[in-house]
Formats: sequence, structure tokens, C-alpha cells
Amino acid sequence: MTTRIPARYTVFFVGVLLLVVLHEILLHVMAEAHVAHVLLASGRGGSSAVAALLAALFVVVRVVVVVVVPPVVLFVSARVAFHALRRGTGERRAASVPGNEALAQGEACD
Repeated sequence: MTTRIPARYTVFFVGVLLLVVLHEILLHVMAEAHVAHVLLASGRGGSSAVAALLAALFVVVRVVVVVVVPPVVLFVSARVAFHALRRGTGERRAASVPGNEALAQGEACD
């Protein structure tokens, strides 16, 4: 008895993984480019538009990764577990009831 995880959950987990990787890349780029120092120094002169855009993008990605992603990942994980358990127990229950050979084979009942 195998349970297939729906494709939408797999796509979701891949998207979350890509979002976390993007967060780490932005964090590394901002640290290497000293974006915070550039933005702090902007009071004395012209600010770099690239640094400001990078900082804004980082804030948005950071909020999504830290605030939105964890509860959504927990919700989808619970849905996957529920789907796997429901499918597994449903097949066993149908096979254990006498006279339900059609259900045990997965055939439609009229």
C-alpha cells in the first residue's frame, strides 16, 4: 500500500525551499556589499539606489520567510500527514469489511 503525495504539496515545498535559499543569498550579498553601511552613510551624501532596493527586497523576503512560511509549512505538513493517514486507513478499512471486495479492489460502487 503506497500513498502518493499530491503534486501541489511537492510544488509548495520546492517553492518554500527556493524562498529560503533566496533569503540566504540576499543575506550573503547584503553582508558582502555592506548595504547597511551604504544606507547609513546616505545621510551625508547621495544614497545608492541599488543598496536601497536590495534592502527593501531583503526586508520583504525576510518577513515572508520568518513570519509567513513556518505556519504555512506546518499546515501543509499536517495536510500531507492527514492525506497519507486517511488514504492508508481507508484502504485497510474497506478490505477488512466482509463483502466489500469491490471497495477493497478500488472499484466504484453503484
